[in-house]
Amino acid sequence: MLELKYPIPRITTTISRQAARTLFTLMPQGEPEIFTGDLALLDRLCDEIRSRVNPPVKITSHPQRVGSHSCLALHFKGKLCSSIDLLITVNSHLSWPTEDDYHHPRWYMTVVDAADLLYLQLYLAHKLSSKHTK
Repeated sequence: MLELKYPIPRITTTISRQAARTLFTLMPQGEPEIFTGDLALLDRLCDEIRSRVNPPVKITSHPQRVGSHSCLALHFKGKLCSSIDLLITVNSHLSWPTEDDYHHPRWYMTVVDAADLLYLQLYLAHKLSSKHTK
């Protein structure tokens, strides 16, 4: 079983001027942090997944490249064959699924780097596991 050392990031209300605009602040040997605004968007993403995919949620990961960008396709499948697909692309900036995306079965987002991509994948798996719902 794969698990996060720090499954719940600390919430911060300020972004350091030295820090790049990443989803998670991931310092060596330290706890991850997330900006309050991003936490609200991350919670919304989890809520949207939960509202469409009945627990228990099985997550299938498929690393891939789209052009020159590294991506991770996540397939969330629940009971009764309900499913959602999320494509996360490493693209040097952060963006979230749009309001319109949430009306379709495929959602798209971008993250700044591979560290955000990996932590996001593990965070979603932790958050959506049956033991940790809401």
